[in-house]
Order: sequence, then C-alpha cells, then structure tokens
Amino acid sequence: VPFFRGLPPDDFDQVVDLLRPLTFLADDVVVREGEEGDSLFLIGRGVVRVQREGSDEPLATLLAGDFFGEMALLSGKPRNATVRAVTHCSLYELRRKDLAILHELRPDIRRALELAYLQRSSPAPASA
Repeated sequence: VPFFRGLPPDDFDQVVDLLRPLTFLADDVVVREGEEGDSLFLIGRGVVRVQREGSDEPLATLLAGDFFGEMALLSGKPRNATVRAVTHCSLYELRRKDLAILHELRPDIRRALELAYLQRSSPAPASA
C-alpha cells in the first residue's frame, strides 16, 4: 500500500500489529452500501469490485496493494458503495480506533488517506 512505503521497520511492525487479517471467498460482500463505515481495508491478495447497489456497472476493480473504505471512515458517513470479492481475498482491516493510534505514530499516513479521500470524492472530469 503506497502510504506504508518507506516506513522504518519498527514503525511498520507497529502498523502490522493494528491490522486485522480477514479472508473472503469469491462473491462474498465485504462492505455494503449504506452500512456504517468504521474501518478501511487493505488488499493483501485477490480482487474486489466496487459498485453501487442496483447497478451492474462497476465503479472500480481493486487489486493487491489497493485499499478501500477510507471515505466512510474519514467522513463518518455510511458506505457509499458495495464491495464484493471477485476472487478469494486476503484483506487487512484497520478500524477507526486503530487509525487514531496510527495517526499518533505516523501523521503522514493519515494525510495520505485524506488525500486519497479527496481524490476519490471529486467528480470525474467529463469526457469528450
């Protein structure tokens, strides 16, 4: 995950201790649109698809090294999309209370999450 690159080994070990490993099978729902979002997920292995309820058109397909869930986590609003495993997935969950600990350890990680939030929440430019 980009915002963990360059962490000194001791800091990285502390971050890893905050992550909760989870496994999902293909077609499992990881998060559902409208649910409370008190965590974000890092993809260790596998593929997930992000889409709105009632739509067959995916908003995004995410792979190992990507993350999702930061929008609900940082905004305090409900999840704005459903994320479903496309393949068997190994994910790592970072909960709100652990993000506060991480923020104390590495404030730059929270800033990177906030930047990702702003980029993902900005409307896409219209195509010609």
